[in-house]
Amino acid sequence: MDNLTTNIKNSAEGTAIDLSETLVCKYLGYKRGRVSPRIKNCVRQTLKILNRLARPAWCCRIYPVTVHGGHIYIGNTGFRVASRKIGRVLSVCTHTAVCAVTLGRQVDAFINTGSPHETYIRDTAASLAAEDLMDQCQEHIETALPPLQGATKRYSPGYCDWNVSAQQGLFRLFPADKLGIRLSDSFLMSPRKSITAVFGIGKRAEVDEYGNACFNCEYVTCPHRRISSKEHMPEATAV
Repeated sequence: MDNLTTNIKNSAEGTAIDLSETLVCKYLGYKRGRVSPRIKNCVRQTLKILNRLARPAWCCRIYPVTVHGGHIYIGNTGFRVASRKIGRVLSVCTHTAVCAVTLGRQVDAFINTGSPHETYIRDTAASLAAEDLMDQCQEHIETALPPLQGATKRYSPGYCDWNVSAQQGLFRLFPADKLGIRLSDSFLMSPRKSITAVFGIGKRAEVDEYGNACFNCEYVTCPHRRISSKEHMPEATAV
């Protein structure tokens, strides 16, 4: 994976926020065609200001996946993925990408200075923008993968059965200070619109089959579920 590491840019320079008004309205709870002109205008103005104020930044590090004593570790860092479901996904991978993105502190200030309904719209749009930035970061890495290599879904502390306290260990695996991201004692990030995540890299056939923890999750009503119906994964390496 040396060539992969070389080909990855650890900068979001030139990256733009690319969100549609329709998407923001959907996440605000509005159905298509039922959004008032006032809300539409507020969303439109919010996206314009977000694009002006945001300072998109990302970084990523590639580590080998190691299995020791039935547990999954990221490289030789001593960081164990303390999640049965996510560990199962990573068990079929050769490497793990550790990524972090942020929109910067000016976005936080923008969110906090509006009226209650403006704050809600701004917060929703900024959250979507941060996810879009992480999408672009992962896509950048995936395009640099060798032929027949693929990537799993991405996972963040606090999701699935991975405790949010894992943020503390994850922060040691990338240069958070260079991105200007800080972690509180309660494991909340500042700037607020920042995301950390990991995803596995391995043979495409295997990650396509095992790379989605939702396939083997019994929580079928989960709002973050990434499959439309209950499916079962074949057995992978026990973790």
